[in-house]
Amino acid sequence: APTTPGPIVSAEDVPTAPATGRVFGQTTGPSRVSVRAVEDSWIEIRDEGGTLWAARNLRPGDVFRAPDVQGLRLTVVGNAAGIVLGLDGQETRPLGGRGQ
Repeated sequence: APTTPGPIVSAEDVPTAPATGRVFGQTTGPSRVSVRAVEDSWIEIRDEGGTLWAARNLRPGDVFRAPDVQGLRLTVVGNAAGIVLGLDGQETRPLGGRGQ
């Protein structure tokens, strides 16, 4: 069953990933929303019209910085335990359990 991400929490509650990693998506300028990998995981991000903005494996430390485009959605996650979402620098708990 789909799970909803937990509330935005303090930094102590969010798993850390290595400081190394690649940045995808909005690589320059501000980005309010991020998808950060703390474990290996697959993500797909699409807009309301179905256009694919990202489809990739993320390794621990990798970050997808969402461009400021209305209607972007995280449509697929492989290994929800490996992904935390960020909004304005604050992050959620992992999106779910390992392998979800």
